[in-house]
Amino acid sequence: MDELESFYADLYDGSNCSSDLATSMFLDNSGGFPALADDSRKICEGKLGYSECFSVVGTFPTNTTPGNDGLTIEFYLAF
Repeated sequence: MDELESFYADLYDGSNCSSDLATSMFLDNSGGFPALADDSRKICEGKLGYSECFSVVGTFPTNTTPGNDGLTIEFYLAF
């Protein structure tokens, strides 16, 4: 976990940014990004239910670890 923390701290420390102006221009022009319609947005809001999570985890290939914690899909399916 220390290695992960170090990696992401170095990645996002800001020294990799080429220009604050470029970042500002990108974020200020966010009006061009597509947005969800109200009915679609409402579907995405709220807590995830057990059945929804379980059905998604069941679609993952076995003998894989979906995150950086080392826990396998089999672990998630069991617990």
